[in-house]
Amino acid sequence: MASMIDSLFDRYERGSITRRHLVQALAALVLPATALAQDAAPAPAPIVPGLGVNHVGLSVNDIERSFVFYQKLFGVKKG
Repeated sequence: MASMIDSLFDRYERGSITRRHLVQALAALVLPATALAQDAAPAPAPIVPGLGVNHVGLSVNDIERSFVFYQKLFGVKKG
């Protein structure tokens, strides 16, 4: 799986995929389908541990649902 992730980042850095496609592909690789269900129990630890974020801007229709998704995926916390 590490080589697949490296390949995705290489493609992103070369500009052959967008940031959106990179995030979608990473989520598809590491996020089991059951974790996307709204009634699924929260993950005990982040699926993808983040080291840091410089800037994120998102436009979403359902803020709470989006927060739950990113909380499960990256372990984000409300600040």
